[in-house]
Amino acid sequence: MELVYDIYGTPCHGKGYSVVCRGESTITIDGEKIDCVIVDKDPYVCGFIIDADSLLKYRGLYTELQNSTYSDEELNDVFWTVSLSDKNGKFHYYAFRINGIPVKDGEWRTDIYRFPIPTPKDSNTKIQISIWNKGERSFIIKDIRIKLYGIVH
Repeated sequence: MELVYDIYGTPCHGKGYSVVCRGESTITIDGEKIDCVIVDKDPYVCGFIIDADSLLKYRGLYTELQNSTYSDEELNDVFWTVSLSDKNGKFHYYAFRINGIPVKDGEWRTDIYRFPIPTPKDSNTKIQISIWNKGERSFIIKDIRIKLYGIVH
C-alpha cells in the first residue's frame, strides 16, 4: 500500500487529510514561478492532519516525507513534528530537524526523511505532521510530499 499526499506548499483540502499553512505564495526565481510557503520567523508554519481510518487495515506503517528549502541561514532549530492522537490525547510524538546538514546560501535543498509510525489504535486516530520553527528562522519551503506505506494485515 502507498498513499501519497502532494502538498506543494499550498492550502489543499482533500479526502482523508487537511492542511493549514500560513505564508502561501507564488514567487519567481530565475524566471521560474514557484508555489511555496514563505516562513518569516513564524514558529508554527504548516500542519497536515491525516485521518487514520483508511490505515487501520495495514501494519508496519512507514512514512516518507520530502521537502525543498531555501534559506540564507542555518535551520538547525526548525523541526518536522509527527504526532498520533486519539480521543484520549497524544500517544506518539517524534520531532527531527528539517535540515540536519548545513545549507549552501542561495541554493534549494531537497531532503527526504523516512521513519516508522505506530499502527493507529482506531478510526478516531489522527496523524498530524507539522513544521515547528522553534528558532523563528526565515526560509522558503516547497514541494512537500508525504507518503505512507504499509503491509495489509
